[in-house]
Amino acid sequence: MILSILFKSYSSYHINKLVSLIKNILSHNNMFFKGPIFLPKKTVFFNLLRSPHIDKDSRDQIGYSVNRIFFHIYNINTYFIKIIGKLDIPPIVKVYYKFY
Repeated sequence: MILSILFKSYSSYHINKLVSLIKNILSHNNMFFKGPIFLPKKTVFFNLLRSPHIDKDSRDQIGYSVNRIFFHIYNINTYFIKIIGKLDIPPIVKVYYKFY
């Protein structure tokens, strides 16, 4: 059984902290894994008009970026699933699981 985990976050600090914790757990339990695979950072920009009546050239550009990190974990057992379920994941990090 293969488990794929995708982490998404606006904060690189929180996602890197969580990745180091997952790596420590995996290496401590002698599990075979590939990762962390750093996926490209997705940046989104949008424009705001400063003055809605006149001066259409006066705009502010605001942007945010989403950091994504990917793991493949092989030969999953129930003990590891219980450990992953008990992790204290910060609310700013979204986690997506997929079993194969």
